[in-house]
Amino acid sequence: MKIIFLGTGSMYPLPRKGCGCEVCRYIRRKGGKNKRTRSSIVIKVAKKNILIDCSPDVLMQLKRAGIKSVDVILLTHRHFDHVKGLAFLDKFAKRNVLLFARKDALEYVLKKYPFHAGLIKLIELKLNRWYKLFGINLRAFKVKHALRGRVETVGYVFCRGRKCFAYVPDALDLKRHVFLRGIDLLIIDGCCFDKREFGHMSMLDAYRIGKQLKAKKILFTHIGHRNLPHDKLEKLCKYVFDNAMPAYDGMIVEV
Repeated sequence: MKIIFLGTGSMYPLPRKGCGCEVCRYIRRKGGKNKRTRSSIVIKVAKKNILIDCSPDVLMQLKRAGIKSVDVILLTHRHFDHVKGLAFLDKFAKRNVLLFARKDALEYVLKKYPFHAGLIKLIELKLNRWYKLFGINLRAFKVKHALRGRVETVGYVFCRGRKCFAYVPDALDLKRHVFLRGIDLLIIDGCCFDKREFGHMSMLDAYRIGKQLKAKKILFTHIGHRNLPHDKLEKLCKYVFDNAMPAYDGMIVEV
């Protein structure tokens, strides 16, 4: 399974438009991996593209990655930074593209983007049930992500043969799911380094969870405005953590 990080930022791109803070000034000056668009990944398998979350930056992200169309879309939840890109669905999706999500997210999509009803086939995700797509087994599991009310949020685990990885970009906490134990790669919320914020765990929390699960490798995503720029964050992670690093836009890993 090839994983392409389309975006690794949080609610707004980095640098933030009009922001003059130290982090944003550094990012404008240095550029490169320090720049982040909103979090999303594509899994490439069997010449198919599975998109997880559809950020407002999706058209630029897909073009940058050289991806012309997607075959399946999976949503973690209905917050705007994870679904707003569906407004551009007709630009990158084939007809009858499968869209998997929990009930509240599906209802939101139908209400917000009814003009795309003919393009998508909506499938309500059942928690802890295994689905099979293009030779990959996937499973959605509930995670806690509290932000201004209750929005049901899921993480995903993907397996092909004996290789598995999990994707949990937004979470305040993560229970010790047995099926995640010993996972090859855990991609997890890294909004801030040492403090919880707006429904997001800290990188320190995420690292402890990864170690409890005996994850072989940890990558942080959904990295926010109050975290360090990538250059500095990468150095800090090398010093503090064992086999845990921040992801960056355009990063490609294989599992």
